[in-house]
Amino acid sequence: MIQGGEMSMQDYVAIANGAGRCWSFSRYSGASSRSVLARVLPKKFTSQTTVLVNPSRVSKEVVPELVNEDINHKLGSMKATNLSRSRLEPIIDKYGLFAHESEKTHIKTTD
Repeated sequence: MIQGGEMSMQDYVAIANGAGRCWSFSRYSGASSRSVLARVLPKKFTSQTTVLVNPSRVSKEVVPELVNEDINHKLGSMKATNLSRSRLEPIIDKYGLFAHESEKTHIKTTD
């Protein structure tokens, strides 16, 4: 006990033991709540991209257009490129996505 405003070594040990129990409890309760959340939340990830398309602000008489394609056509080709098999397959292999489905079906590749 504290006598005359002085603390003994036993007082310091008692304080450390109390703080240690509190630290242990919060550590284990945090770990258990994280594991429960990992099991309950869906294993789903959705990626979204926003492409900002601004029309030319300079008149066509000053600077002629270099690209004469329609904007919708350009966006469609970007989407096709990003969703192509050559772009998606390395990502699927790297992260082991659809592993349970790839065991069922065998994909034939030609060299």
